[in-house]
Order: sequence, then C-alpha cells, then structure tokens
Amino acid sequence: MISKGATSADYDISISTYCNAACPSCKRYDNFHTTEYVNPKNVTKNLKQRNMKFDLFKKMIDNNWHNFVDKFVMFEGELGDPMMNTEILKFIEYGSKVFKELLVVTNGGIKRPDFYTKIGNEFKNVRYCFSIDGMDNEVNNIYRRNVNTVRAIDNMISYSETKYGKFRTIWQY
Repeated sequence: MISKGATSADYDISISTYCNAACPSCKRYDNFHTTEYVNPKNVTKNLKQRNMKFDLFKKMIDNNWHNFVDKFVMFEGELGDPMMNTEILKFIEYGSKVFKELLVVTNGGIKRPDFYTKIGNEFKNVRYCFSIDGMDNEVNNIYRRNVNTVRAIDNMISYSETKYGKFRTIWQY
C-alpha cells in the first residue's frame, strides 16, 4: 500500500502486514481497543498477511522514477512492522539510493543490534523511528504486547551510537 500526503513524508509504503507485536489497539484484530490479550496469530480475516516482494518494489520505483527520486519516503506499518519483511535490507539499500530520505518506523523488537549497527554505519539518509512505550516490559507491553522491550531498547541504542544513526534516531512513545 502506498499513500501520498498521509504524513509528513511524500510517500508511506507498507512493505509488510506481518507484525511481531499483539497491540490491543491495532486494527489487525477484530476486537481491537480491548484490554484483553490479543493472540498475534488471530488477525482479522480481512487482512491478508504478506510481505511485499523486493522485485515488485524495485519495478514500481523504476517505472515511476520521477515520482520517487529525491522524495521523503517512509516504511511504516499501518497493519504490520516493516522490519518483518524478510528482504528489508534490500529495501533499505535500494531506497537509500533513490530517496532523499528514508524513515523506517518499527517497534524495535525485530532483528538484533548488529543489524541496526550495520544500517547506521552505511546509510546516511536513513532514519529510524522506534515506537517503544516504556522502559520495561511491564509498561511497554501495555501497548506493544509481545515485544521484547530490552531488545527494542538495545536495538535503538545500537542504532543511535552509529556514524549516521546518532543524528537520525527517533524515539516515539
């Protein structure tokens, strides 16, 4: 899904509808806005879980180059986390060559610190926004259930301590 003008970005591209979290306020679930436990495997039947294929993404950009070159693009999962896409590194590598700026929004609980260190040391026009709602599992998991908060914070700190990440890390809570 691509939306133009929905945010401060020129384009918001959803590259995955998979998510590691089970946020009770997420529209992935029929009973969103509940305080009850949400099983992350029980998504609404209307949501098709899938990852965008990198080749499709590249073709879309290449065929519409004039629309994307030097633009501010965001990978934000409206109904998933972009980091769940198994080809995320390819998306970042290619996107950083085309877009003026690429913002990746994540709950931070996916991947390990070495992944974020690699990204932060290689790509000067990539920013990360970590959506972490507390300093420990007790608080963060009120909103972002099933996310390992320690890992999310470690990933955020790892990115923030890199060559480019130190100026391009956002903590959204």
